[in-house]
Amino acid sequence: MIIKIKGFHIPTFQGETYSRRIGSTEVILPRLSADDISRACDHLMDKGRDILQRYTTDQLAEIFGMAADFWQQDDTDQKAEVVVAISDLTGLSRLVVCSSITVEQGNSASRDILAAMDRDLGSHRCLDHFWFDPHLAGQTRAFGPRLTSAVLTANVPGLSYLPMVRALMVKSPLIAKLASNEPIFGPAWIKSVAAIEPPLAEAVALCHWQGGNEALQKAMFDPAEVAILYGGEATCRSLRQAIGPHKKIIEHGHKIGLLMVGREGLRDQESARELARRIALDVAMFDQRACVAPQIVYVERDGAVSTLEFTRFVEDALIELEGKLPPSSLSVDSGASLAMARNVALFEAAQHQEMELFARSSATLIHEKEAHFDTVLPTRFLRVCPVQELADALPLLQPFSTYLQNVGIEADQTRINTLAAELGAMGVSRITRPGLMHRPTMRWKHDGTAPFSDLVRWTDIELEV
Repeated sequence: MIIKIKGFHIPTFQGETYSRRIGSTEVILPRLSADDISRACDHLMDKGRDILQRYTTDQLAEIFGMAADFWQQDDTDQKAEVVVAISDLTGLSRLVVCSSITVEQGNSASRDILAAMDRDLGSHRCLDHFWFDPHLAGQTRAFGPRLTSAVLTANVPGLSYLPMVRALMVKSPLIAKLASNEPIFGPAWIKSVAAIEPPLAEAVALCHWQGGNEALQKAMFDPAEVAILYGGEATCRSLRQAIGPHKKIIEHGHKIGLLMVGREGLRDQESARELARRIALDVAMFDQRACVAPQIVYVERDGAVSTLEFTRFVEDALIELEGKLPPSSLSVDSGASLAMARNVALFEAAQHQEMELFARSSATLIHEKEAHFDTVLPTRFLRVCPVQELADALPLLQPFSTYLQNVGIEADQTRINTLAAELGAMGVSRITRPGLMHRPTMRWKHDGTAPFSDLVRWTDIELEV
């Protein structure tokens, strides 16, 4: 059975489309010109912006919360089709895609959206009307951009909805370029929103074209006041140059997650195995493709469970998860790279007594001979680095501070607080327990920024000095 599914959402588009067939999925895509993009931008800044002004932030959050509830249900035809399509296009297993969407949408209840806005803005209602600011002794109000542009990512299934929620909640229409290899979830999400509140479909345009089309990029970026960028270093660098220096850019580039395990987590075999299961879930949930997924584990020596035995426990836990979260089908290049990495590790392990390769089924773990910092191929691959004290890992991280984002720590609260101060100073934006790395909430200050506040500008009324 062939699933036909749209890979775009452009309210004004009436042009030619074409199909791309991958597996059992046929994706319908638009043939876009710069004029098509310009018309979409004009429509959003006119009709789309007017529509958004009719809603309060409480009403918008309730609508998006209802959409989140819909996507957490696994028994709908729309979700089933989206899961199959994303799996066909990305190589991720269907169970991983389904679980990823459920986890992502679980962060988007209306109360979570409003709480995140209150953290950033003081009160979400400042977008509805002027409100008294006691620090100003006057009134203040926030205004979203006339138009927000975005370049979306495909590494995490279901993540493309997030810039839409953030822009629409500040009452800014959004035009975005969908990821070339996964243009599915964004249009499906706005379709689910339109089923709840049809006018909101007029406030979003989701476009698809192959990267590098400068004319289409220019048509999208030029009218927008703000650009939100997701991508690797080279992609973001190229887009910044295309956008120019005089426009506000919110960038979410390449980031790395890691784990730190103190002796507290290795006090007995039962505790160590339970911790290993939590770590395995953080690795497997998005098949290690997300920035929040750990790639390195620093483990203290001299626990009741040795670092070598703990590595074996994590390997066991990853293999146990294969039934619930099956691994991706690897491309030829990724498979060859993984085989080479395993062979190199096997050769090095033969030369060093403390080094050992654990490579069964989809799991790859290297118990290193000494602690260092080195990333891995994101294929359920972990480096386990023994350290005498967790603080010994900090100097190893400092040269890579630009890339650090999420750190999971298993230790007592006092040690977590001490490490958090050092890690925060380096640039780490989220610290949590192992097993929660894959579940950042909407309330998290994403990459250390205030996502809603970054989008708005303010107007103050000062009538007294």
